[in-house]
Amino acid sequence: MVKVTHRTVLQLAENDAAIVLKEDGTLEASMPEINSENVPENVLTGAAILYALNNPDICQLIFKNFAEQCKNNS
Repeated sequence: MVKVTHRTVLQLAENDAAIVLKEDGTLEASMPEINSENVPENVLTGAAILYALNNPDICQLIFKNFAEQCKNNS
């Protein structure tokens, strides 16, 4: 579930991961330091999203898929 908030402060727990997409096109990320082989799913997902956001080919596929979904849902 996606929780939309208009707050300027996010409270993160020790193993939370967060990505903030800035208006100027940059991003900020907060990823917990993991010192074991057991990486929590949310951290793995966050890392994958960060990778995708820095890969133009993957971004293009995401936007194309999103546009198709929007078109099909209207």
